[in-house]
Amino acid sequence: MVMLNVHIPKFSFFTLYARGNILGKWTVNDLGTFIRFEGVVLLYYKYPHHRRAYVVRSCDELSCYPHISLPNIKQEVGVILRTKGRRIDILRRVYWNLEQLNGKTVYTWNTLFWQKVGCLIDNFDGIKSAAVKSNLILLSREYRLRHGL
Repeated sequence: MVMLNVHIPKFSFFTLYARGNILGKWTVNDLGTFIRFEGVVLLYYKYPHHRRAYVVRSCDELSCYPHISLPNIKQEVGVILRTKGRRIDILRRVYWNLEQLNGKTVYTWNTLFWQKVGCLIDNFDGIKSAAVKSNLILLSREYRLRHGL
């Protein structure tokens, strides 16, 4: 697996929250926290008047995806999912449910699994999302069966 390095600043004009399978974490008093992740990383940026969320993976693992530079990420990343507004709340509920069902190793699962999760999140009609717990259970069960987990 390729690692992704994220810097959570102590003082900044935006707030950054990162979620994933943590390999290492270091805190430097004046600079903030440096985290090394393995696999997929969920990044939440909160600015004074808007917020954004990304599901990203290292460019080395995603050759056919758009590569972008994000604030406080050491290297360019491949974007699997980009969200804003209400879908950010859906994404937060999704990762919580996936962690409850599968543990932190869910972040090391392949890109196809995370594409399917993104499709469930994008299937939002303004009232409810297809990313409900029952669909996440089915998706997780299918992945575990196919990969012998």
